[in-house]
Amino acid sequence: IAASQEEPVALLNILEQHSVAYGLGANYNQTKVMIVDREHDNHRETKSIGRCEVVQSFVYLGSLIDDSASCEN
Repeated sequence: IAASQEEPVALLNILEQHSVAYGLGANYNQTKVMIVDREHDNHRETKSIGRCEVVQSFVYLGSLIDDSASCEN
């Protein structure tokens, strides 16, 4: 959750720094980010944030979740 495009990049950097201390790392080929915007201006021109791909939808536990915050089974 972030108020600007810069915030998630900073949060990912912090997560990466702390993960390295425990020998962990993120697989950025599989890490995705979704922008959900209540104004319905979902920034479709944004292709990536940091090293993470921006997606418009994804399946989580069998449900399709999209950038309008809707969920379908």
